[in-house]
Amino acid sequence: MGRTPTLLCLSVFVAVLCLGVSAVFAEAQSNEPGSEEILDPEVSSRRDIGPPAEETYINVRQPLDTGGEGTPADTLRSLHRSARDGVSGGPGLSREEVQAHLESLRQRAASEQSNPNLIPTPGSAVLEPRFTSYEIALKSRRFTPKAGTAPQTLGTAERVHAIVQFWDIPREGEVTALETEGIEILNYLPNYAYYASLPADRIGTLSDQANVRAIVGILPEDKLSPYIREGEVFDYVRTGTDKVRLTVVFFDDVSREEAIQISERYGKVNDAPTTCNIFALTVPEALVSSLAGEDAVQWIEPAPPEKAMQLDGARVTTNVDIVQVAPYDLDGTGVVTAMWDGGWVDINHDDFAGRLTIGDAAGATHSHSTHVGGIMAGDGGLSGGTLRGFATNADIRSYEWPDSISELDDETTDAITNGALLSQNSWSYAISSARGNCDLHGDYDTWSQRYDQIINGALGDEIMVVCSSANEEDDGDCPPYPWVQLSPPMSTAKNSITVGAVYSDTETHTCFSSRGPTDDGRLKPDLVAPGDEALDDPDSCLTGDMIRSTYPGDTYTNAGGDLDVHPDGLWHNRALEATA
Repeated sequence: MGRTPTLLCLSVFVAVLCLGVSAVFAEAQSNEPGSEEILDPEVSSRRDIGPPAEETYINVRQPLDTGGEGTPADTLRSLHRSARDGVSGGPGLSREEVQAHLESLRQRAASEQSNPNLIPTPGSAVLEPRFTSYEIALKSRRFTPKAGTAPQTLGTAERVHAIVQFWDIPREGEVTALETEGIEILNYLPNYAYYASLPADRIGTLSDQANVRAIVGILPEDKLSPYIREGEVFDYVRTGTDKVRLTVVFFDDVSREEAIQISERYGKVNDAPTTCNIFALTVPEALVSSLAGEDAVQWIEPAPPEKAMQLDGARVTTNVDIVQVAPYDLDGTGVVTAMWDGGWVDINHDDFAGRLTIGDAAGATHSHSTHVGGIMAGDGGLSGGTLRGFATNADIRSYEWPDSISELDDETTDAITNGALLSQNSWSYAISSARGNCDLHGDYDTWSQRYDQIINGALGDEIMVVCSSANEEDDGDCPPYPWVQLSPPMSTAKNSITVGAVYSDTETHTCFSSRGPTDDGRLKPDLVAPGDEALDDPDSCLTGDMIRSTYPGDTYTNAGGDLDVHPDGLWHNRALEATA
């Protein structure tokens, strides 16, 4: 049993839905799920390759002393930038001077292992950025490859995948030059490294290029989730006596047809999206390691668990009334919102009259969905305006939650096509000690990465994804509390807006709302909003007055709620059922 009150995401609704302005999206892209997050300001995606965002350099006229305080790696990176871009920021080294130092430092850096954390002292020729580690951080291992190294072979295929590490984040021109030689840069890995697809006969010569630091082979174990690698396959992914359900990611340059062919050699294809290379497979457990040995496979993890669902005084706490009267009169008019939940918002409820559309074919009206929908955009018509939500004139497209990546992409594409600016999600994975999956708290998985890609426009236009942080704090299992209790997939994504719950009357943290950080150290949730009231019963969690909102059957109910799993596999809000 886990507590899962409905969360409001109120600050976002007021700012985005009521104001009707476009969201400013974070430019930080998703790391691969097989890599560890490093708080690196230089993270870049395959097609968003540009200069570091938080670094400054000061170049001076005098020649650089290669034996000074700075490491060869540090100095080489700066020299490469200067040779590539020309020196900026006042009179600088000539291009000829830079090129001369570049080659000598390449040779020196390749022959010695330097402390990557040394930073030149003030007065040295180049002031380097603080983040200079060349450690490659995978979930399977962390290592710093020796500069100038490359494997002799990576198999017998004409094209292979490898990790290519650069001295510095490559610019678009460098990537284009590599592409003309048949080398495709794929996804970023911390630090300064990318998955890449390249002709096998270029492995030995690619490392001769000035900005290439090292080439590293990808081991089969690098592609396996720690849960698989350590033999912790969850019971809920097992089918029959010997098969397991998996999420398998193929490299971006692998065609869908090739991915299907490889998948069918190992087992059954349950989902093969047309929009991305994230497949759902059922394969014999004994073949998982062999599947990881396929060059085209990038990452393998257990299939996700089933999903869990996660409001009068709330408007006062968030001051939403201020923007909904003159001179602003901002009530969500012209804004389309989309929401995913355990079912549909009640289309017959008076509070949504003329503003609600059901977006998918498979689903049914659900109490939790209706309650959340009223918080987001109910106009309070049935209560004379007393129990109204926040964006009271916004349109809603209601979807039952996605059961596959294909469904996620198809429904989000439908929402974007119909003008949705925001995706609202008050659900997460069901995590409990009974399921044996407590380690999923804080995890960044393949679904998390897909949400990051969608936010950044993978399906066309960008869309803001707002989600609850989950309701796992002190819920009776998966200790220790209170930290690292976030439930994936959306709450641990980088570019989502994750919302925790506070009491509407005291504005203090609730007894149930999950706190971060994520496993890789990022701070979440991003915002908090009312999800319960405290002073009616300060000694008991989720009792007394909570948050009143719409309920199926053209009525309202009071909820903040505990949840139970019913035989139909859905999480139901016990508080909703008790008070209806």
